[in-house]
Amino acid sequence: WAAIASGAFTAITTTTLNNTSAIYTYSSLGSYKHIVLLGQGIQGSVSAAVDLKIQFNNDTASNYFYGAIGAVTTTATAESGAAVDGIRFPRITAYTADTSIRFGQFMIWVPLYGGSGYKIALGHCSSGANGVAHGFTSSGTWNNTAAITSITIRENGANNLKAGTITVYGVN
Repeated sequence: WAAIASGAFTAITTTTLNNTSAIYTYSSLGSYKHIVLLGQGIQGSVSAAVDLKIQFNNDTASNYFYGAIGAVTTTATAESGAAVDGIRFPRITAYTADTSIRFGQFMIWVPLYGGSGYKIALGHCSSGANGVAHGFTSSGTWNNTAAITSITIRENGANNLKAGTITVYGVN
């Protein structure tokens, strides 16, 4: 038997969204085993529940695939994409006029981001956009074995993110 090694979440940075950008890039990731992105109170600048997507190392080409399964109110739904420009996390943002109870939340894991294997991201997201419950689990792969040196989160429609926070954690 061996003692269980303790892990720790270390906050690397927190960004407060303020309707000035649709794109946030994090490049000072440190040397942890895993990265966790936590979004709280996410609101978009349009009247729609919009997807977020992540990209690695400034790769905006069609080098990703993803799959998502979830529910919109009481209807199960699924989506996927191959040879797309990022790993998508569906319907995270609340509408621009929604109250805070409807704002979106997400947690995205990027395990072993510094390793030499193909990189994945997996996460959960939800919002109550326009009074409609959205909840999804999504995962995807980046078709590259390079160590991740930067992670970009962007609103899929290129609209600004109006409110909320994104905190990047390193995990050992």
